[in-house]
Amino acid sequence: MLLNIILAAVDVLVVQGLLFQTKIQLQEKQPSSFLIPRKSVAVENAFEVKQVKKFSPESASIEALGWPRILKAVQLRCGSSLGAAMVVSEPWLVKNANEAKEAYDQVLEAGKLLKDGIANSRLDAANDFLDGKGGAEAMAGVANTLDALEELVSITAQFKCFECPALSGSDWFKLREAKVRDAFEIDNNGIRSTRLSNTCSSALQEARNQVRRAEEAHKSAVSKFMEESKTHYFEIEQNRVVTAVDRASVSKKKENIRGLSRSGKTAYVEPEKLRKLADALEKAQYAQQQAEDAVLASLWTEVRLLESELRLCLIDAGRLDALRARFRLGNAWRGSVPRVTTVASTDGILALEARHPVLCLDNTQVTPVDLDLAPGRCAILQGANGGGKTQYLGTLGLLALLVKAAIPIPAAQGSIVTFFPTILADVENAAKLTFPNASTYEGFLYFASYALNTEKALILFDELGSGTDSAEGGAIGVAILESLLQKQNAVCAATHHPSVKAQAISRPEA
Repeated sequence: MLLNIILAAVDVLVVQGLLFQTKIQLQEKQPSSFLIPRKSVAVENAFEVKQVKKFSPESASIEALGWPRILKAVQLRCGSSLGAAMVVSEPWLVKNANEAKEAYDQVLEAGKLLKDGIANSRLDAANDFLDGKGGAEAMAGVANTLDALEELVSITAQFKCFECPALSGSDWFKLREAKVRDAFEIDNNGIRSTRLSNTCSSALQEARNQVRRAEEAHKSAVSKFMEESKTHYFEIEQNRVVTAVDRASVSKKKENIRGLSRSGKTAYVEPEKLRKLADALEKAQYAQQQAEDAVLASLWTEVRLLESELRLCLIDAGRLDALRARFRLGNAWRGSVPRVTTVASTDGILALEARHPVLCLDNTQVTPVDLDLAPGRCAILQGANGGGKTQYLGTLGLLALLVKAAIPIPAAQGSIVTFFPTILADVENAAKLTFPNASTYEGFLYFASYALNTEKALILFDELGSGTDSAEGGAIGVAILESLLQKQNAVCAATHHPSVKAQAISRPEA
């Protein structure tokens, strides 16, 4: 009887697959004349084809399980923008169980040694320079970043599990000798300000001395002039002191007009003696600006030659920040590092008091559940809608993904999680993401056919065999499960079909 059911189900799969394949071929062969003519800009915009992100069954599974929420949570726990960028740009999911174990060691080490965090704002301080900007602010940003990297270098020297090739090699040795590090003064908070230090250039130091002397001379002259004169004076521009006089009398005086009243009857004039001192001060200030620009140009040239070394050191720093963020996320949901095994060990997933990671992020009250699923075994979930079957599947899938990303799992100490090279989850809208033009049932069949060609994977089905006649859906569900178990897959399926539940009861060993 079972053989007949399986053969019938296989026939259905083949027929449905051929029908769907034929539909795709017909769509591809449609002539361009089928398209609606674009006669105006309005029509063109109305029928504009938008770029749709393409998903493979594996990437769709990761998306549907809620993995983007996990990545976002890790990013929020990064201290620098560079670390947050590493979360999405780096290849996060490791390839095998040994790499997962090594990655967990790195995460724990980063969490321990970087418990006080990284000088994050200073790590990002060089962004203006890396974006192509110059000037005092950009150069001071580089100096602050180098200070932060130096602090990080002293910490990375203690690392045993994670290598920082740039921070521990010649790249940092070149950067630490850069003149820009000591070119800016340090403020009361220990941060380098945008004011250049006098020690970075003798020409700049002399120019600043000239400005200081000119300021003192001008200030002294203004004070004396106001004491001796009974006329009221005030400052209308920086360093320009004037008095209001009748415009008709200005031609008889040697003072210089700096402005007029609205009526034009009153002139604002600057005494000749003060004008000369103000001119001398402006000249000295201009010379100082020229000296500062020369220093900044020299620093920019130096740093530009070291840009590649700076970027490599920042990549090391960003990776460390991302490692620490994984540790912080694990702490946030009171997680633990599981014992990671291979599919060959047949341990499977044995998670104690496991909680759904996304629900933990939402601070939702979660009822812990023990998970037990081994390769070559199948767990059938049954029960009323809203009873937690989908959350159970999501917890299984996300725990397996967390191991591949070396993030502590929300489960008790002593948990075991097998490293599954492939994770497929027909949950939420995964099939629709993969096959957007297919019906729900066609998408399920295509997803199932992909899974049937997979071995040693974790495969999850929500509402297995739904979307068609109950008898047909149940027969197909049984056939799919039996085939998947023959390839050492760990399978968990939620279903309402009596035939699938009956098959599970008749095969307790599976």
